[in-house]
Amino acid sequence: MASVTYDPEAKALYIELKEGKKVAKTIPAGNDRYFDLDEKGEVVGVEILFSQDMPQELINAILQTKQQIEVLN
Repeated sequence: MASVTYDPEAKALYIELKEGKKVAKTIPAGNDRYFDLDEKGEVVGVEILFSQDMPQELINAILQTKQQIEVLN
């Protein structure tokens, strides 16, 4: 199960896909999205940076949906 954290000061959402895996490399994917890879090249996390002018109401709505995330294979 993935875990989701949010840093309100940085307006950054992080989705950890593989718990406890060390990040070996971060690849920018454009539009303020970054993928973290482990030493095997597998994606272990995704960071999304929100624009500073994004309405707080929208951020709150996104955070309310994070209660459970299922990763489909």
